[in-house]
Amino acid sequence: MAPRRERHQVSAPNGAPRGSCYTAPMARSLFVLGLVLLAALAPHEAAAQVIRSGGRPIQGIRPDVHVSLGYGDFGVGFRLDIPLMQPGPLRNARSRVTDELAVSVGLDLMFVDFDDELCLDGDGERVDCDDLDIGVWPVAVVQWNVYLNERWCIFPELGLALLFGETRSDRAGDDFDIEPVINFGARLHTRGRFGLLLRAGYPTAVQVGMTF
Repeated sequence: MAPRRERHQVSAPNGAPRGSCYTAPMARSLFVLGLVLLAALAPHEAAAQVIRSGGRPIQGIRPDVHVSLGYGDFGVGFRLDIPLMQPGPLRNARSRVTDELAVSVGLDLMFVDFDDELCLDGDGERVDCDDLDIGVWPVAVVQWNVYLNERWCIFPELGLALLFGETRSDRAGDDFDIEPVINFGARLHTRGRFGLLLRAGYPTAVQVGMTF
């Protein structure tokens, strides 16, 4: 009869037998590292896919600066476009028209009021009835960019604007208002990240600027 062999179980440093959860912390670390790398590479790969389709998508964050001409207001502002979905709902490998969804946040400073109302003060002189002539308007919208080709992009926008200071609803004597934002715009991409911007809608009538 063959001699009986004894099996010696090798334990991990923490006392757990080999093959148990001794390797679980390392596996979890590798899993988390993989998720971080995937999150870092995904936007660039998505943007590259839109570029291959002929568009100039958002790479990272796309800022724009613009001049705003409102309905009785004039000012300046900026936006930051952050991609949400690349490509967007119009995914079609056989079409050169591609798209993306983005969130666009920014601020408009409206510092001129063309439609000041005049009234009489205690001395009978005409004075400006408005207490504030500066409006600060934070804006947040969802933006749908449709890239027609390498140079041209059109986009609708829908969101909200908070109007502080000079507002259009001063009938109640308030210096704060919430307005819907409904815009349609176009970009002409000229070189690299630089482009020209035209946006029209509400509450600012027209915005002209540039992206970079």
